[in-house]
Amino acid sequence: MTDLNSVIFTPLGNVIRLFCVLCFAAATVAFAVAIRQKQAPLYVVLSAVHFALNFLLLVTVLDGTYGEEFFPNPRRWFAFITEFYSLPWAVAAVLIIISAAISTALFVNGYRFKQKTVSKSAIKESIDFLPTGICFGNTEGRIVFTNVQMMRFSREATGKSFNNIENLWQSIKSAGEEYGGSYLVAGDKAILFSRTEIDYFGETYTQITASDVSERYSVTLAFREKQKLLLDIQRREKEYAENVEQLALSRERLYMNANFHDEIGHLLLRGRYYFEHPEENDRAALMELIRDTNLNLFNKAERGDGDGYLDAITLADTIGVTVKVTGEPPADKSFRELVARAVHECSVNLVKHAGGDTLFVSFLDDAATFTNNGNLPSGEIVESGGLLSLRKLTEDNNGEMILKSSPRFELTLIK
Repeated sequence: MTDLNSVIFTPLGNVIRLFCVLCFAAATVAFAVAIRQKQAPLYVVLSAVHFALNFLLLVTVLDGTYGEEFFPNPRRWFAFITEFYSLPWAVAAVLIIISAAISTALFVNGYRFKQKTVSKSAIKESIDFLPTGICFGNTEGRIVFTNVQMMRFSREATGKSFNNIENLWQSIKSAGEEYGGSYLVAGDKAILFSRTEIDYFGETYTQITASDVSERYSVTLAFREKQKLLLDIQRREKEYAENVEQLALSRERLYMNANFHDEIGHLLLRGRYYFEHPEENDRAALMELIRDTNLNLFNKAERGDGDGYLDAITLADTIGVTVKVTGEPPADKSFRELVARAVHECSVNLVKHAGGDTLFVSFLDDAATFTNNGNLPSGEIVESGGLLSLRKLTEDNNGEMILKSSPRFELTLIK
C-alpha cells in the first residue's frame, strides 16, 4: 500500500488534511464543553488528551512535509515525522476515524449531561417565571440575586427599583402595614413582603420574598365588615336584652290602665243606667257587679274559661246597649278576644259620646265591622284611652285596625 508521503500532495492527501482540521475543531469544542459544564475530572482529562492528540496529528499532517526543506539536518521531531509519513496512508485514515468517533461520543455524553443537569441560566430563567418575587442580599446590603417578579413588585409597592436590600426593606416598612413580622402594601394590588436570614456555606444572606395576596386581602376586608356588622348586632341585642324587661313592664302597665279604664267606665255607665231606669234593674245585681269589678281591678276575681265575646254582649246589655250581629263570629280564640274587647269599647263609647243604644257587628271572612245608631261624629275621632289600647292589642296580634269618622263612625278589625 502506498505510504502517506507519496499521497500527501495528491487530492487524497488534501482530503486527509481537511478531515484532520475538522477532527481538531471537534476535539477543541468537546474539550471546551467539558470545562464549561464542570463535568467529572476524569472526563475533562480524557477530553484534554483527545484535544492534544488531535493537535499533534494536525501539526504532523500540515507541517511535516516541509521539515526537510527548512531544516536540512532534521532533529528527533522531524525523524518522528519521517517515520509517520513512511506509514501507509490508511493508518492516518484510521486515526481520523477513531478521532471522529471519540468526538462523537464526547458530544453525546455532553448532551446527556446537559439534559440531566440544571444550569445556572436555567435556574435563573425558572425563578424569573415564579409568581412569587424573591431577592437575596449580602451582609453589606448589596443585592446579589433577584428575579423579574420581585423587581415588578418593588416598583408597584414603592414606585422605584433598588440595588440595596436594606433600602428596599425600609421603603416597604414605610409604605406597608405590619402583619406578624411581614408587611402588607395595599394599592392596585395587595402585596405581602417577608424577610428572613439564611446561611449558605458559612455566609449570611438576607432573603426578601413578595406575594400577590389581593384575593385573600379582599376576603379579609369583607370579613372585617361582617365582623363590624356582627358586633353592631351584638350591641343591639345587648341593649334589647337590657330594655326587654322595661318594655314588658310598660306593656303590662298599658294593659292594666286600659283594663282599669274599661272597668271603671262600664261601672259608671251601669250606675247611671240604674239611676235613669230604676224599674228595669235589680239593686242586688248592681251591688254584685260593683263587687266583681272591684275584685277584677285588684286581680282577685276568679278567671274561668268563659267566652269573652258572649260576656261582652251581656255586659253591653247591662248599660242599655243592644248588640245586633250579622254573620258568624270568629272561631279563632285570639281574634274572638279582640272582637270582645271592641264590643265592650264601642258599647261604652256609644253610651258616653253618641247617645245611642244599638251596636251593629258584621262578620265577613277574617274581618269584623262595628257601627251604631248614635249621633254622627262632629269631627275626626282621636284615638285615646280604650281605642288606643285596642289598636295596640290588634297590632300586637299581627292584625289591622281601621277607624273611620265620616260619614259615620265605623270600626273594622282585620285578622
